[in-house]
Amino acid sequence: MLSITGIYVPEIIKIAGPAANGTIVGVPKAQSNPKIKAMEEAYKAKGYSEAPSPYTKYAYEATNLLLDTIKRVGTKDKVAISKAIREANYEGVLGTTTFDEYGQTQVPVDIELRVVKDGQWTDY
Repeated sequence: MLSITGIYVPEIIKIAGPAANGTIVGVPKAQSNPKIKAMEEAYKAKGYSEAPSPYTKYAYEATNLLLDTIKRVGTKDKVAISKAIREANYEGVLGTTTFDEYGQTQVPVDIELRVVKDGQWTDY
């Protein structure tokens, strides 16, 4: 099976057992910068029962971008919030986040492949 990051969790191996061997997943290449390291350390320090997922940094970034926008334009005008987000040039854990004219983020994503071998996720 070939999939995207949604299955890149230990549970898929537990559920599928030996049938998981050979499963391939594409995951975003890990960024390396001080902000993402600080986010990861803060997450670990909170002692959450679940490990961060491949989506943790994206949820964190989206939340902080929204909070930053609300601080700047307030919460009353939805159109102003939407416009401010689309015009954002936000520096966060993913680097610089901007949006195109359709509202699509312009964050480059390099993909790496992982594969299940002997019941473990490994580099492909």
